[in-house]
Amino acid sequence: MARGSQFLRQWKILTLLSARRYGIALEELASELEYHPRTIRRDLEVLEGAGFYLERERDPATRVVKVKLPANLKAPPIPF
Repeated sequence: MARGSQFLRQWKILTLLSARRYGIALEELASELEYHPRTIRRDLEVLEGAGFYLERERDPATRVVKVKLPANLKAPPIPF
Protein backbone atom coordinates (compact mmCIF):
# COMPACT_ATOMS: atom_id res chain seq x y z
CA MET A 1 0.00 0.00 0.00
CA ALA A 2 1.39 3.36 -0.99
CA ARG A 3 2.00 5.86 1.73
CA GLY A 4 -1.07 8.02 2.29
CA SER A 5 -3.33 5.86 0.12
CA GLN A 6 -5.78 5.24 2.97
CA PHE A 7 -6.15 8.97 3.55
CA LEU A 8 -6.65 9.60 -0.17
CA ARG A 9 -9.25 6.84 -0.40
CA GLN A 10 -11.15 8.27 2.56
CA TRP A 11 -10.94 11.74 1.04
CA LYS A 12 -12.42 10.36 -2.21
CA ILE A 13 -15.20 8.72 -0.19
CA LEU A 14 -16.06 12.06 1.42
CA THR A 15 -15.96 13.75 -1.98
CA LEU A 16 -18.33 11.19 -3.50
CA LEU A 17 -20.67 11.36 -0.52
CA SER A 18 -20.82 15.14 -0.70
CA ALA A 19 -21.63 14.94 -4.42
CA ARG A 20 -24.44 12.39 -3.94
CA ARG A 21 -27.23 14.21 -2.18
CA TYR A 22 -29.42 11.12 -1.90
CA GLY A 23 -26.62 8.79 -0.86
CA ILE A 24 -24.74 5.96 -2.47
CA ALA A 25 -24.86 2.21 -1.86
CA LEU A 26 -21.78 0.64 -0.31
CA GLU A 27 -21.30 -1.70 -3.28
CA GLU A 28 -21.58 1.20 -5.73
CA LEU A 29 -19.07 3.20 -3.71
CA ALA A 30 -16.67 0.24 -3.68
CA SER A 31 -17.11 -0.27 -7.42
CA GLU A 32 -16.44 3.39 -8.25
CA LEU A 33 -13.30 3.46 -6.13
CA GLU A 34 -12.24 -0.05 -7.22
CA TYR A 35 -11.86 -1.41 -3.68
CA HIS A 36 -13.49 -4.29 -1.86
CA PRO A 37 -16.71 -3.35 0.01
CA ARG A 38 -15.08 -4.50 3.25
CA THR A 39 -12.33 -1.91 2.79
CA ILE A 40 -14.91 0.82 2.17
CA ARG A 41 -16.92 -0.30 5.22
CA ARG A 42 -13.78 -0.01 7.39
CA ASP A 43 -13.04 3.43 5.93
CA LEU A 44 -16.57 4.56 6.76
CA GLU A 45 -16.05 3.38 10.35
CA VAL A 46 -12.78 5.35 10.52
CA LEU A 47 -14.50 8.48 9.18
CA GLU A 48 -17.28 8.13 11.77
CA GLY A 49 -14.66 7.65 14.48
CA ALA A 50 -13.02 10.86 13.31
CA GLY A 51 -16.28 12.74 13.84
CA PHE A 52 -18.01 12.62 10.47
CA TYR A 53 -21.69 11.85 10.95
CA LEU A 54 -22.92 9.49 8.22
CA GLU A 55 -26.58 8.69 7.70
CA ARG A 56 -27.69 5.27 6.52
CA GLU A 57 -30.98 4.71 4.76
CA ARG A 58 -32.37 1.29 3.77
CA ASP A 59 -34.66 0.99 0.75
CA PRO A 60 -37.47 -1.31 1.94
CA ALA A 61 -38.07 -2.73 -1.54
CA THR A 62 -34.48 -3.63 -2.44
CA ARG A 63 -33.00 -3.71 1.09
CA VAL A 64 -30.02 -1.75 -0.25
CA VAL A 65 -28.46 0.55 2.33
CA LYS A 66 -27.33 3.93 1.10
CA VAL A 67 -24.81 6.05 2.97
CA LYS A 68 -24.94 9.83 2.84
CA LEU A 69 -23.76 12.95 4.57
CA PRO A 70 -26.45 14.97 6.36
CA ALA A 71 -28.07 17.61 4.14
CA ASN A 72 -27.36 20.42 6.60
CA LEU A 73 -23.67 19.55 7.00
CA LYS A 74 -21.43 22.54 6.56
CA ALA A 75 -17.83 21.42 6.37
CA PRO A 76 -15.30 23.89 7.70
CA PRO A 77 -12.46 24.90 5.37
CA ILE A 78 -9.46 22.63 5.73
CA PRO A 79 -6.19 24.53 5.49
CA PHE A 80 -3.20 22.69 4.07
